[in-house]
Amino acid sequence: MSNYRQLHSRMWSSDNWFIELKPEFKLLFIYLFSNERASVCGLYELPIRIISFETGLDQDTISRGLEVFDKADKAKYDFETGVVWVQNMLKYQGSSSPKLQARIKADLKSVPDCVLKSEAIRYISDTVSIVYAEGKDTSYSFSVSSSVSEGEGMGEGEVIPETPAQAMEHPDILAFQKVCSRIPGQRDYAVVIETIQFLRKKHGDQLDETLKPYWLAWSTRKTKDHKPYNPSSLVWLCEWAVNGQIPQANGSEPKPSASPAINYSAIDATKQMLAQKDTIKKSAPPPNSRPQLAINELTKQKGIRK
Repeated sequence: MSNYRQLHSRMWSSDNWFIELKPEFKLLFIYLFSNERASVCGLYELPIRIISFETGLDQDTISRGLEVFDKADKAKYDFETGVVWVQNMLKYQGSSSPKLQARIKADLKSVPDCVLKSEAIRYISDTVSIVYAEGKDTSYSFSVSSSVSEGEGMGEGEVIPETPAQAMEHPDILAFQKVCSRIPGQRDYAVVIETIQFLRKKHGDQLDETLKPYWLAWSTRKTKDHKPYNPSSLVWLCEWAVNGQIPQANGSEPKPSASPAINYSAIDATKQMLAQKDTIKKSAPPPNSRPQLAINELTKQKGIRK
């Protein structure tokens, strides 16, 4: 789960429903968006006792607040399974990356089956559409299932692995390992698989060669504190490779070695100076002839004949 959630500040000034809530219900509603268990799709397990412990609200106030949210179609709660669904949660996460799709699937898979889960799945399947602009737009609706989307590709149609042993048999995980010599963490299996499949559709047989520069850049860079980038991070794959661009170094990373620029003007000046010295040297008389020249000059001045 990410440690950050998007909340729009305009709800304090332009959302009349929120403005008119009681203070304790405002706290509860914001908590449903921002607690550490919240998922990007808005559906997740959250027992009442945990809400009470973390917000300081008593269980009766929580139950009344959830009823208010349910009537307004803002959030629904299944009291039998302890599952909550914040209906507009996904709307405010704003991303078009395959990482988002994989995260939604993984989050939904972790929620126990219940009526609320089925309702949330229907809502997400009907409303979420992701568009990738690559020359021409390719749009497709997000579908929820326990397996990866069906279609052409090495690993497509296979169930997302649940153990490291299963991961080592998945072709998309193996493609990831071939590039970076690492196996992703178990919670990242779905993200890696979705992203590899997305990139394979774009790059085909050149996938390995396409990904290597992104991993090389990530694995050789350092932070401003001169520490290596986290090798388990997927930023190089899910952001750099997906966007097709390696960001510029921040100033602390070692720069690639390159031939120094040649200052031809300095070379020309040096050559000219050496040439002048050589001319002076050639026109000057030999050192041992200088006394005789001085005598001859003195003789001329006094009119002395030899």
